[in-house]
Amino acid sequence: MSPVLAALFAILLYLVVRLLHLTAPVSAPLIYAKDRSSQFVQSVLTLCPILHQPYVPPFLWGKSGHIQTILYAKMGRVNMPVPNGVRHSKIMSDGATLTFDLHEPLVPHKTGGSYCLLFCPGIGNNSESPYVRTLVDYAQKNGYIAVVLNHIGSLKTIQLTAPRIYSYGGTEELHIVRKEVQQLHPKCGIILVGCSMGANIVIKYLGENQAHQTGILAAVSINQGYDVMRAKPLLLSWRNLRRAYIYVMTRNQKNIIKCHKDVLLCDKVRCDYDIDVDKIFASRTMEQLDEAYTRRLHGFETLDDYYHHNSSGHYLQNIKTPLLVVNAEDDPIVPPQLLDCPKTAAEKLPYMIFALTKHGGHLGFFEKGILRPHSLTWMDRLIIEYADAITKIHQEGNLPVITSETSSSEELDDFLMVGDFKVSDKRSNDLIKNSDGNSLNPNKATGSDDSDDVGDRDGTSHQCNDKTNGFISTSK
Repeated sequence: MSPVLAALFAILLYLVVRLLHLTAPVSAPLIYAKDRSSQFVQSVLTLCPILHQPYVPPFLWGKSGHIQTILYAKMGRVNMPVPNGVRHSKIMSDGATLTFDLHEPLVPHKTGGSYCLLFCPGIGNNSESPYVRTLVDYAQKNGYIAVVLNHIGSLKTIQLTAPRIYSYGGTEELHIVRKEVQQLHPKCGIILVGCSMGANIVIKYLGENQAHQTGILAAVSINQGYDVMRAKPLLLSWRNLRRAYIYVMTRNQKNIIKCHKDVLLCDKVRCDYDIDVDKIFASRTMEQLDEAYTRRLHGFETLDDYYHHNSSGHYLQNIKTPLLVVNAEDDPIVPPQLLDCPKTAAEKLPYMIFALTKHGGHLGFFEKGILRPHSLTWMDRLIIEYADAITKIHQEGNLPVITSETSSSEELDDFLMVGDFKVSDKRSNDLIKNSDGNSLNPNKATGSDDSDDVGDRDGTSHQCNDKTNGFISTSK
């Protein structure tokens, strides 16, 4: 080999090693907690060895947050099961159709109890997303009821029945699904699990109204950003290719809007909310899209109001429920500057654990192997291991659970003060009623359309059992 070729090969090898971080060491997550010696934290850490064992990503590419993130977005997971379940539909007060999928456990839970993992997926995701299917399948195999909120507008097979689409911090849909699960399985203990945007919704839901924490055993937050106001200038930077990711997210969001444009952008909506369709589809960033469409649809006067109101970081300090929060240092979408929020909260909240991994990207967390990773990710294993710890502690009677006695509905204010910012509903806030017309929510809304349930959509459910989209219609 000539000296020139040898030099070029050496340079190429050096760049590959640097870009893929091949020499970076693996390590266990950094754990932040108010008191690591407390009985609760010690119990969780003892029952969750994954939290103090090294996270080992795939050798050749797993230390690159970009590759982890891109593979999650394009490939999903190595194996993508098709879990069997039942799709439930609900009609909301504005006529929108909300769906969620309920999957029964495949084996009894190891404690002998009844427990449910209620998943709130990331932006534009639903029960048919590959990483969600993997999580659901793994939960079923470990004895959990697995419920997935399908964000309104994310399922191509479900036509919109009202000009409503999911939003970054809209918690009303999660509240309806949670109440439905409690009606279907009244003795079931619920653990909320949110990923990315879904994690923002979960944290905001628990923190905006203490009554929402009643009966919730615990919650898990994966890869969220906490504060859009602080994130805005960081996400518009080309540093770590963040602007490229935002461009792709914006394009995907516009495609969802375009898919349902006959409903979302009808003449009445454009007139009532002063929406310019050309500006929507000319948007190149989420900020431009939210200004042209989202904040108007949800009734906010300014984009800053919309972002402040919907960022979970302002509600985190209000949570008394056990909470596991997870982020990755190499997440290209969540800048490290935003992680002081969970670190600070973990220093104050006695039942919160914040785990920060060195690798994993955004919802990647592929694990082990040289080129081909294991079928289960570190994230899948962590969620189930933490849920197992919570349910064991619950069975032993040592879990701090918010009850109706500790969080009385009558003691709640109509508004929740978050610093100097008064949170109130920005849209018309008609209470959702059940089929006999009685309100199911004794409180006024706090921070969102705090809507409750209604009766089934003509009593119809859908049996999940199809290789294409997992569902065929059946009548109950």
